[in-house]
Amino acid sequence: MERVTGAAALRRAVMLGSLVVAGAIVLTDCASMMRESHYRLRKVAEDNAGGGDSAISPDGRYFVTSLKRNGNWDVWVYDLVNKSWSQKTHNAADDFEGQWSPDGKKIVFTSTRNGNKDIYLLNLSDGSEKQLSNDPEDDEYPNFSPDGKSITYTGGKWLERNFIVVGVDGSKRRAVSAEPGKAGACSFPRSGQFLVCHSYDSGTGNVYLQPLSGAKPIQVTSGNVWDYKPTMSPDGNWMAFSRSLESPSAIYVMPFPGGEAFPLTESGADDRWPTWSAPERRSPDAASRA
Repeated sequence: MERVTGAAALRRAVMLGSLVVAGAIVLTDCASMMRESHYRLRKVAEDNAGGGDSAISPDGRYFVTSLKRNGNWDVWVYDLVNKSWSQKTHNAADDFEGQWSPDGKKIVFTSTRNGNKDIYLLNLSDGSEKQLSNDPEDDEYPNFSPDGKSITYTGGKWLERNFIVVGVDGSKRRAVSAEPGKAGACSFPRSGQFLVCHSYDSGTGNVYLQPLSGAKPIQVTSGNVWDYKPTMSPDGNWMAFSRSLESPSAIYVMPFPGGEAFPLTESGADDRWPTWSAPERRSPDAASRA
């Protein structure tokens, strides 16, 4: 968990919809202009108790993050229109890594309330919570499938970790990694039979396509850099991820499923963990500034 303050405060972006990163806002008029870096930065929120792993809601109006206002990390949501915070979890343990369901009605998150990291599901309508994993090893980095019926997360012993998929009701849990290893995090593309993941098995960080069948992954990025936390644009044409080479991370984008990766942010601060909103669901605030 990273403490995010000042220049590395919580921020957001609009691009094909919205792209939020824990470190920069990126606004662009259309996807075709991304290669020319046609964007501007605008800080939208700052909190001295702020954490990382922010994620924008599908409608572009909110983002979820973690704040340590009460001595531990809790899940909070920021309203970009009303410019207000609301606390969503109230537990003495640490709750973090929140991600939205496609309909914006639920948040999946990681919690240490049982002594190690497990995955929980929060229903925003009534505040009810459901535990989705209960393993002796840490489970973390949850993400929803596009249809909202499944969640992927990473679990297992260090150096023997798996990418795992489970139903939102906790059923049909299965490892989809070809073999355990130095697994990072995954997200679901809008369609297809694979996950977009990163791992450190090569000695650096690389992005892979991991078939849900458990077949051998297909490498997408390579080199002596650290690529991590990949996520797909809603239309499936672009992939955003964090990249670092012994320096602060920047947000990179590349055509999907392959092509030249180029930096979208080069702020000098740590710009990390991009997520997207749906293009057809921009908030009034976002649309007026696109």
